[in-house]
Amino acid sequence: DQERNLTTLSRRGGTDSAGPKAVASAAHRIAAQLRGAGISAQVLPAAAVRQAVRQLHAGIDPGELSESWTQLTGPVESRCVTNYWVDWSQLQEDGLDECFSAGGRRTTLTVSLSSKLEPDLVAPRRGIGDVEVRGLVRYVGPAFDQPPLAYLRALGGRQSEALLASLGSGVSCAAIGVEPIAAAEVLPAPGGQDSGLTIPIGPSGQLLGSISGRPHHMLALSLFDPTPYNPRRRTVEVRATLPVAQQIILRAAAVGADVEIHTGRPDSWHQFVAAVGDARTMRLAPPPGAPNGALPATIAVFDELNPSATGAHTTVTIVEPGVAPRGPQSDITITQVSQTTVTVSIPMSTVQVDLIEPVGEARYFDLAGRRQAAPATRPQSGRPGWRDLLDPDALSAGAAVPTAATATLPGNGRTASAGGAAGAESAGEPTSAPAPGTVFPGGA
Repeated sequence: DQERNLTTLSRRGGTDSAGPKAVASAAHRIAAQLRGAGISAQVLPAAAVRQAVRQLHAGIDPGELSESWTQLTGPVESRCVTNYWVDWSQLQEDGLDECFSAGGRRTTLTVSLSSKLEPDLVAPRRGIGDVEVRGLVRYVGPAFDQPPLAYLRALGGRQSEALLASLGSGVSCAAIGVEPIAAAEVLPAPGGQDSGLTIPIGPSGQLLGSISGRPHHMLALSLFDPTPYNPRRRTVEVRATLPVAQQIILRAAAVGADVEIHTGRPDSWHQFVAAVGDARTMRLAPPPGAPNGALPATIAVFDELNPSATGAHTTVTIVEPGVAPRGPQSDITITQVSQTTVTVSIPMSTVQVDLIEPVGEARYFDLAGRRQAAPATRPQSGRPGWRDLLDPDALSAGAAVPTAATATLPGNGRTASAGGAAGAESAGEPTSAPAPGTVFPGGA
């Protein structure tokens, strides 16, 4: 009401100055509500938004795209951007996860929620019955001759508008003719049987192994938050022998972590660090007082040492099995119970995992005391480079496993899952949509 709030509005200044402030304030409130709902969300500066857009499109700048009737074409002929809208009436049991099964393409799924009612500042709070849901799926890669799935519909002549609608611009999904479905038909009702359903958003992290007694159910767990802006801090305690602890650390590095190791037994780590051969990815911390010119690590490892303050997002402490905890309860605790089995614990939940060993991984360890783990179920990728020798496709979020396990980490609002979900982006080549897995009901 401009008349009743004229004094306040005049203090805020004109539209040119007050408008951006209001938008920024609203963005921070929305991000806070998403974090409260267990979804990792950050308000990004403009440069980070541009970087994210390029990453979603395999490095293609949207300004380089030219539009045809069925797709957007960039400077590289094999990298086309193709948008489809979701026909909810044709969804099958696998749901939207199936859209991530198009091999060799980056996939972005956008789910838009909007009100069926006209905007009204004084209207009472709207319920789920007043909300409509629309969906867009975007592929970056070789062009399709026809939609790859039965529930995807072509957007002929509206590819540029569809791209803008999925990037949070002023173009809405409704404006380009995307047909909606009532939210009550696809979202759980508040207080209903499925109202506690967790939507997996974010990377799965590294593959630890298979759920004990369920060899086709794999557990993936992220030890660090890869978000470049305001990442969540995390503490991890590994109660295991050194070979098992090193395996966990190596897999974290294989999915993108930069690791700095603080240890009182450096001789036990020299061969391991030398085998990796990348000082940016894996390095021993310099002695106390020595200059450290390296960039801050993502993970700081304290091997049989009390942890100290570092710039790393995640602190990992390593102790032998049976040793008492060194501090307060960690966000994640991994405890070795046998040569090939560990338990993974978060507050109020524990699962037992049978370790697996991808082909080629053993070359990074001192084989003299190496325990025998179960062989990997996936072959070596065959591409050169140390990360590829670990078969990173099997260790990262894009991996296709027979069934996916998920883990919701307390206090960080991120759910690890091998499947896709709203807002998720897949750069891998999954062979099938993931089936329901085992969920840690941690308190986010």
